[in-house]
Amino acid sequence: MGAKCSEMTMGAPSQVDTKAFEEEEDEDQESAEEEEEEEEEETSAKADAQAALQGALMRGKTAAFKEAIDFAQSVGIDEEMILQAEAKLQEHKVVREREAFIEALPKFLSSEDAQYEATVQEKLEYAKTQGVPEQHLQKLRDRIEYIKLGRDLEEEELQKANALAVDSTRRFVASCFAGRALVYVQPPGKQVKAQCLIDPAMRELRVVEETGGEVCCVALMSAKACAGVVAELDESSGFTGLSDDEQDRSIALRAGSGCWLLLEPRLELQTEFLLALAVLGAGNGEMKLTSTASMKTWSMSGKTPVERSPSLPELEALEDEAEEKKGKKEKKDKKEKKEKDEEKKDKKDKKDGEDEEKKEKKEKKEKKSKK
Repeated sequence: MGAKCSEMTMGAPSQVDTKAFEEEEDEDQESAEEEEEEEEEETSAKADAQAALQGALMRGKTAAFKEAIDFAQSVGIDEEMILQAEAKLQEHKVVREREAFIEALPKFLSSEDAQYEATVQEKLEYAKTQGVPEQHLQKLRDRIEYIKLGRDLEEEELQKANALAVDSTRRFVASCFAGRALVYVQPPGKQVKAQCLIDPAMRELRVVEETGGEVCCVALMSAKACAGVVAELDESSGFTGLSDDEQDRSIALRAGSGCWLLLEPRLELQTEFLLALAVLGAGNGEMKLTSTASMKTWSMSGKTPVERSPSLPELEALEDEAEEKKGKKEKKDKKEKKEKDEEKKDKKDKKDGEDEEKKEKKEKKEKKSKK
């Protein structure tokens, strides 16, 4: 007989169970394969994320690196590695900002904004937070100093400047009466010991070599002086052959078409010379007094500290004062010499008396022995 209709439609129970099991097994296998693929993809993604975080952070790749951090967080990368990557990103940003600041600094210093102290100070404070090297910070500090010194002098400062000029002129003139020791730099660079002298009667300033040879003799009223470093001297002057310290102490003395390069022993003496010529001579021309540390105020502001004025001591008064000091010194020297001579005479008289006494005793002794 043929099969029953119900058996033909539904199948036998054993056949249905086997088929269902096979289908379930296939589904489990597919699910396992999918999970394995997902795990492999996750593992690969983590590996890629780790590699991206551990790689070098290049310029122009900061946005990509930030995306790598976000992706690493989404795939569950170790928190410590993410923190290190974020620190690397922050450090890179600081370095880039620092580099950008340094690149833009020259342009800023030449801009109008750099003429205002508050603006430059703000730049300086920001640069400190970015770890900008000291050499660049110093440029900002120098600009602040320049701005401060470029302002008009106050009344008290003007009085101090006049007092400085007067005192310097007095000392300069007194030293020139005695012979002011300095060095004359012969072209193209030989250094010769010399003296600077002032002839009050002829109103002349003379520089003579120690051996007696005259270097120059100029009318005091036409003499000008400025620091050698701002005098724009040519190579034949011998200036370029000087050491940095000697260049700082150098003086370019000018009168008419003549120019003589001199060296003072110390910076303060160079300042004294320049201030005195600003008062007694024709000033410093279009040049600044000096660019050395000793006269930084005047050089950076571009001002001459004091102009020739009838209120300043004239040469006659300075000469009288110098002569008075000279007379007092001579009087003191004579007194000291007299006291020394008297002391020497007293010692000699005492010695002579002792010798005479010894002689008398000796003669008495000889007479006594003869008897």
